[in-house]
Amino acid sequence: MNVEYLPLVIEEATEVIKAATKILRFGPNRRYPSGDHAGETNTEALSMEIGDLVEVIDRLGLPSEIIERGRDKKQAQLKKWGPQRSDSELDASLAELREKS
Repeated sequence: MNVEYLPLVIEEATEVIKAATKILRFGPNRRYPSGDHAGETNTEALSMEIGDLVEVIDRLGLPSEIIERGRDKKQAQLKKWGPQRSDSELDASLAELREKS
């Protein structure tokens, strides 16, 4: 394992959390007014940050078979416990969150 990439994994994971939070607060289509993602929608910014995270995760050099086992386990969990709401229910939840902020 290339431990020198761990600080970058932490940093990029934090950026993914920040971008996801912006979608919850402001919606997926609102555009960033400034900064690294100026002009991008919140969805585009999240996509870019996930790409950054995947790249540094790949550079850790972890065993792919163990990563795949983890993915398989998560897929099974999501089938059982994942989001069960329709798009309209999710849109209503997002609208409610925006009203509270």
